[in-house]
Amino acid sequence: MAFVIFICGVNKVAPKVRKVLLWFHLRYINNGLFIDLNQATINMLRIAEPYITLGYLNLISVRELIYKRGIVKHNHQSVPNSDNFVIERKLHKAHNIQCVDYLAHEIFTVGSHFKKASNLLWPLR
Repeated sequence: MAFVIFICGVNKVAPKVRKVLLWFHLRYINNGLFIDLNQATINMLRIAEPYITLGYLNLISVRELIYKRGIVKHNHQSVPNSDNFVIERKLHKAHNIQCVDYLAHEIFTVGSHFKKASNLLWPLR
């Protein structure tokens, strides 16, 4: 798992690079998101390398980012991550993720429900 941050503007950028940034949902400068590293994503990150930076986080950093900067998607709206109600409502039944700590652990360990857990969050600012 890596944390990718978009650091440059997209003016006068090649179409292939712009498409990769849109696939990663990196539309604004200083937005970041958690990405599962596999061969396909590594190749896409190489294409967009001059415009992004990436790093590896520990569990405490992932949890703090989600608590401080995490905004949850709920009915196509942005809901601040102030309580565990939205996370429990969206992910508890199908994926057994009940709170922010479970969400951070699922993202950090790149568990079987990583995609659902990371898609629940808007890109971090």
